[in-house]
Amino acid sequence: MVTKKAIIKNQNGIHVRPSQTISVKMMDYTGTVIITSQESEIDDTNTISIISMGLVKNDEITIKVSGPQEETVAERLVTLFEYEYDFPPREQKEI
Repeated sequence: MVTKKAIIKNQNGIHVRPSQTISVKMMDYTGTVIITSQESEIDDTNTISIISMGLVKNDEITIKVSGPQEETVAERLVTLFEYEYDFPPREQKEI
């Protein structure tokens, strides 16, 4: 199991669009993902679960990944949660 920390940097927190982006990027992962904040914990990365965490700017989360390529997946989740989403995007960035 790999454990990483992330700080939410998006000005509007992790709302619907960022949650959907994270969910789509993680859709095919077959391992286990647990995301914990000070207020809640989820054990999947579907859009509704992520939204339900109510993550706002500067919240810290802990990401635990167990399964195939867990280090790579954990790093990817840190990047996704720390990304400063801007909708509509000013330029296309691969995250």
